[in-house]
Amino acid sequence: MEREPLAWRALAFLVACLGFGLPAWAQDDPFEISYYPFVDYEASRIEFPGDSARFMGFYQLLDSLFLLGQGQAHIVHMGGSHVQADLLTGQLRERLQTLAPGLTGGRGFVFPFSVASTNNPVNFAARHTGTWTFAKNVQIHPATPLGLSGIALRTSSPLSTIGILLDRRNHLDYPITRVKVFHQMDSLGFQVVLRSGSQTHYPARVDSLMGYSLFEFDQPIDTLDMALAKQSPEACRFTLFGFSLENDEPGFYYHAIGVNGASTSSFLKCEHLGANLRGLGGDLVVIGLGTNDAYSNNFVPEVFRANYDSLLRDIRAALPQAAILLTVPNDSYLYRRHANPNTKEVATVIYDLAKEHGCGVWNFYRVMGGYNSISAWQRAELAQADKIHLTKPGYVLMANLLFNAFLRSYGDYLAKRPRAAGGH
Repeated sequence: MEREPLAWRALAFLVACLGFGLPAWAQDDPFEISYYPFVDYEASRIEFPGDSARFMGFYQLLDSLFLLGQGQAHIVHMGGSHVQADLLTGQLRERLQTLAPGLTGGRGFVFPFSVASTNNPVNFAARHTGTWTFAKNVQIHPATPLGLSGIALRTSSPLSTIGILLDRRNHLDYPITRVKVFHQMDSLGFQVVLRSGSQTHYPARVDSLMGYSLFEFDQPIDTLDMALAKQSPEACRFTLFGFSLENDEPGFYYHAIGVNGASTSSFLKCEHLGANLRGLGGDLVVIGLGTNDAYSNNFVPEVFRANYDSLLRDIRAALPQAAILLTVPNDSYLYRRHANPNTKEVATVIYDLAKEHGCGVWNFYRVMGGYNSISAWQRAELAQADKIHLTKPGYVLMANLLFNAFLRSYGDYLAKRPRAAGGH
């Protein structure tokens, strides 16, 4: 195992010098990480090619969490298959929740992928009754409108149901006292209701602008059963975009928004993306796209740049104060034949857009070793045979590297922050 005691001691020292004392969570080394000779650990940093003001605002929010135990930090991570399975994002979620005692946070956004005939994260199960059709943003012409999740489920039967059951064996225990059901708002839709035992719960509020029905519970629940009720005789369809499982406890929300095969252009098809983002809330948006855009012998950087730029503008319009982190995709192979040279051009575009839009950059391509480094990752059983996707240990390592980069960046912020009056 590789440790970076100097980096961690520096961060702890900075906190102590600011007059806050050494917190309990400094007793364990959060930088502890598996060592591989082909990984560039020193390169695992968040870079700011342009303005970093929004990140400083995000770090001020973290001050309240770490030092006062107050507030919530909402992180939205968008991507493709690397995100849908929740191996990468699940590891990040759990490491963030354990940064300080008393930080509980919530599970955040979930989508019943198995109902859409695709792989579901292991930390919750989805069940359903009735007939549901689905549409995805990776389809050329999705059959239904799409929201934040990039996948939509539609039914025409008032007897259809969907259930979500959190699996406590596979993640931390997140209490649920508030649920936002994101769905299409139209005059032909059904009303959403949630069932708990013999009780039926109706929405405390319906926000038609942000596209969700809000439910509140007096006691925490761990199972969610959604049913439908006719609002009028004309009601004939209901379109679901996903659920946000929340509570009022301080901590982190790490919302995973991923669709297998998704590219930047895929999320441009989601007409309710902006409204749903506002409803979900986001203090930091992490964008992990580019692999599928570049998976072609005819990759055109200008087209990729135009699509990515449009997506960033949509996110900025929805969440103008949010920090945005762009991650350079991993090295990969084209059609299992040779290393993909397009990733270098993807990185160039990402740095240019980060400078223009005031975003941070985490260059995972450089961190993992650069061109053709995916071969070394595969030999170490960190990447799969397709030389595109990582294995579970690979995604855990990727998450830990990003987590360390995040802590380093926060440490840099602490080092530059003026001392409080009377500090030592």
